[in-house]
Amino acid sequence: MQLAQEPLFAGLRYALVAEPSALDLFLAEKGGVWLEVTMIGRTAHGSMPECGANAIAAMADLLVTLEREIRPGRSLVGDVPPHPLLTPPTLSVGTIHGGVKTNVVADRCVATLDFRVVPGLAIDELIRRVDAIAQAVAARRPGIRYELATHARCEPVASPQEGALAQALIAAHRTVTGAEPRIGGVPYVTEACVWVPVLGMEMAICGPGDPALAHQPDEFVPVSELQQAVDIYRSAAETLLT
Repeated sequence: MQLAQEPLFAGLRYALVAEPSALDLFLAEKGGVWLEVTMIGRTAHGSMPECGANAIAAMADLLVTLEREIRPGRSLVGDVPPHPLLTPPTLSVGTIHGGVKTNVVADRCVATLDFRVVPGLAIDELIRRVDAIAQAVAARRPGIRYELATHARCEPVASPQEGALAQALIAAHRTVTGAEPRIGGVPYVTEACVWVPVLGMEMAICGPGDPALAHQPDEFVPVSELQQAVDIYRSAAETLLT
């Protein structure tokens, strides 16, 4: 975010992200926030669980509650209007670690949560809601307390199809390929989330390569598609700069 605030970049109007899209045009991307929740309990011998406070059980309670409150069309902060280019908000439990031995009541459990959000869902409000739910779980389980930390966050971003950047890319795609690009959105985060919120610029994702092959051992980009991407970028730039 600090880089985007440098005077050198003041006045930039367009962000073209060359992530693989098979040369289709993606005009929206979800935002995300990564949270780390730690449940802290009290250890005891496994044969006497009533003498301890099980942090793993408390974490299970929290995760079940969170998943129950996230369902199609809703999020932790209530009703979320559907976005025409994006799927609904999601939660993925990325990692979980707890306990030291089978016959010892776990006094610590740590989980990382990956929330993906759409425009209109306030990340700060979502974090407050997770905090409130964790507090409620701790309150109903004697001997349990919790800690909540934010490790990463990116706001969702989107641009109108009627915008200058999108229209220039659509026309360029039509000229270079002879076909209309598919218009859509992506559930993941790109560099656009760094630039768009700070500079208020239009954004678009358009690049060579199949998105389904990203991070695969046999990932590749056809040379012909790479050349088409160059031609699309050149044509769009000429339109925007004249």
